[in-house]
Amino acid sequence: MDLQFLIQNGVTGIANGAVYALIALGFTLTYNASRVANFAQGQFVVLGGLIAITLVEAGAPLLVGAAASVIAVSVIAGVVYLATIGRVPESDPFRRIMVTLGIALAAEAALQIIWGTEARRLPPFTGDQPVDLFGAAIAPQALWVIAGAIVAMIVLNWFFRGTRTGQAMLAVSEDREGAGLLGIRVAWMSVLAFVLGAGLAAVAGVMVSPISSTVYFHGLPLTVAAFAAAVVGGFGNPVGAVVGGLALGLLQAFSVAWLPSGISDAAPFAALIAFLILRPRGLVGSRVLT
Repeated sequence: MDLQFLIQNGVTGIANGAVYALIALGFTLTYNASRVANFAQGQFVVLGGLIAITLVEAGAPLLVGAAASVIAVSVIAGVVYLATIGRVPESDPFRRIMVTLGIALAAEAALQIIWGTEARRLPPFTGDQPVDLFGAAIAPQALWVIAGAIVAMIVLNWFFRGTRTGQAMLAVSEDREGAGLLGIRVAWMSVLAFVLGAGLAAVAGVMVSPISSTVYFHGLPLTVAAFAAAVVGGFGNPVGAVVGGLALGLLQAFSVAWLPSGISDAAPFAALIAFLILRPRGLVGSRVLT
């Protein structure tokens, strides 16, 4: 095992893990604020990528298309929540989860109808010329994915620590009844968490689209991988979502390099099962689930 091999697969794993971390953070935000595990999260990733691709193909600058896509997905998510999940009583979490599965299936069908079955890509942010890093050829877009994920997490941390709305959402995640008694509008915090989760998914979709082509059926695999990352890190723990995403990305990258394809594809599922059985609180520890 040489340094070039470690760097090549390490950067690939971190880039994939950064995408999983963003999607898993969406899971965490939504669950903590509304007690709903949103299994339509992967479809928001695909929707973000496809909207950005459509806008760029129509002539919009890449940055404008990306920003407009994130905003559009966030608005759509808010409307979907109010029209579906928000109408199901919070006392019936099983029905709420089933509604998110229904949203995922309906969204996948809608994506196929609107954008068809052809795989599509955004152009790389700064071209395709590989960056040489100690002999390893690194795609510039992988570095953009890592940098973009870091910026998104910094902004999210500022939102929670530096704004009253973010602090209110944290209060709801810690104690819903107590937050309500303090005058915090708990129901609206649930909507906002769902919107933020979808926005993070759209950011992931925009950043990863130049690396792996976007197609309508990619939502479910991304949802499963991100859910596995959230569980591995510690479901309900934002730090755990990041740690779990990076761990899963690295596991996937090195298993592809070392193991046959059929076995390497099962690595995320194997990790999910192992942690559910052996360490259900995850690597960092679950804040909500016990």
